[in-house]
Amino acid sequence: MRYKKIPFRRFYVMINKAFGFKKLYFCMLILNMRKLILVAILFCVNLLMAQKNEVDLLKSEMGNEVTYYAKSNVREAMTVEINIEGSGFTCNVPLPAKIDLKSYEKKFLIKLTLDPSGNSSYSVSYRTYKKATPPSGPQITGTESKVSMGPQDRPELKKGIVVFSKDGCGKCQYAINYLKEKKIPYQELNISKSEADQKYMWQVLMENGFKDSSVQTPVIMVNGKAHYNMDIKAFMAELKP
Repeated sequence: MRYKKIPFRRFYVMINKAFGFKKLYFCMLILNMRKLILVAILFCVNLLMAQKNEVDLLKSEMGNEVTYYAKSNVREAMTVEINIEGSGFTCNVPLPAKIDLKSYEKKFLIKLTLDPSGNSSYSVSYRTYKKATPPSGPQITGTESKVSMGPQDRPELKKGIVVFSKDGCGKCQYAINYLKEKKIPYQELNISKSEADQKYMWQVLMENGFKDSSVQTPVIMVNGKAHYNMDIKAFMAELKP
């Protein structure tokens, strides 16, 4: 049995008679629109992927504590540097802070403790670069960064008692009141009011082998030795004029 070949034009006319020209045109229009929508979706996806940051800065708030994490979105090992400027807060590490990220790694960056009175004001800036190629200049994404202070040599504080305190700290106030009452000489460094004193406190802690990411105040230095996270009443009772 042989089939007759039907010319395309005649086939088109048969379809047109069977379904009507408007319906055929409408079907073709829908098919073309679906193709256009698909192309538009693919374009948008590619655009979003192209604009994705190499590293995202993630923020978590709980009470008066603000925690920042860094999340890598690339396969290369990255380095993140963060700096925070302002007042009414303390940071668990000296600023600017720097960490290294592996491929697609999410990692703890820093933790801020805000003033309980609500008088905290700060701005965050950070920069990222591939671990093997550190940047040559001091530029930071967003705002300019202050130059980081190097190790501080403060020999006058190595003798006697130094209390590292902060605003709103009940234990700090207890320690200071005790020293005043017992007439024991001391020096107070309020890390809420001085960034230099805050950095010096962390320098002293690291010199004394401290490796954690946070510490409770007060930190009390006696003849150059740092004491921290202690029973404040028992510790103060052992101090002598």
